[in-house]
Amino acid sequence: MIFFDTSVIVAGLIEAHPHYEKSNPWLGKVVSGKEKGFISSHTLAELYSSLTTIPVLPRIRPDQALFLIEDSILRHFKIYDFKKEDYISVLKNSSLHSVKGGMIYDALLILAAQKMKATVILTLNLKDFLYIWSEGKKIIKSPG
Repeated sequence: MIFFDTSVIVAGLIEAHPHYEKSNPWLGKVVSGKEKGFISSHTLAELYSSLTTIPVLPRIRPDQALFLIEDSILRHFKIYDFKKEDYISVLKNSSLHSVKGGMIYDALLILAAQKMKATVILTLNLKDFLYIWSEGKKIIKSPG
């Protein structure tokens, strides 16, 4: 049961991405049914944002980004949908541990992975994820 950070999905979908070779096989495991893949509902918006702004040529149009999300992600991944209590819990824990800025989104993803009982959390932001949840060092991994 693998929880995917947005960074790994974007890298695995875009051949021009420098981490494509490491990330794409992980997506392939989920698409082929060899592994169960998980994301959060927040990941969908983050994916759309990343895909429509990533500096590749030709640019990915919004309709193409939607197609990639529907075809490669929605059909194959289970999605954790956040509740109000999840946000409150993450905000409180983050404030206690000096989590700042955009790392709050990583904290949300870690909570989603925990709720879904993921055995692996894949991210290209290893340093931030381990800062937020050092106890997860056995399951937080970078693809490769």
